[in-house]
Amino acid sequence: MAIIEVINISEPDVCAQAGALVRRSFATEAAEFNLTRLRCPSHRAFETDEHLLQALYQPGGSCFGAYSQRNMIGFAAIVPWRRGDAELTRLCVAPEWRRREVGTFLVEYAMVYAKKQGARRMHIAIINENRRLKEWYRSFGFVALNTQRVQGLPFLVCEMVKTL
Repeated sequence: MAIIEVINISEPDVCAQAGALVRRSFATEAAEFNLTRLRCPSHRAFETDEHLLQALYQPGGSCFGAYSQRNMIGFAAIVPWRRGDAELTRLCVAPEWRRREVGTFLVEYAMVYAKKQGARRMHIAIINENRRLKEWYRSFGFVALNTQRVQGLPFLVCEMVKTL
């Protein structure tokens, strides 16, 4: 069973743990969709700790770690979005811990937390072709809002949203 807690991403050891987990977890997606550092340098599988800290350490943002025996096995962050909404970003679970409800707990925790902070809706952005992930988010009540091409990304991005 995992324990989920709010974490301070500005602490160097926490940022290093989260960064390593984000890269390792998103490496499976990069492999599945043939994303390399050269083809898609901004993919989470290639994100540096410095970029992670810069992207997430901001007013109104919060990070969550899922732990088993003091080891970070899951991570997620919420950051302010347009007009009082929040974005759920970098949700990831260590490959060996997938399909054990860790991701489910992180999503549910983040939604409750964001709502308590005043967010009306939660947004996510995923690879449009990742049908399995899209269906998983639909199971929480997320719906596709739009699909767009983002400069520098070799895939379409699907933005999904859920009213909290």
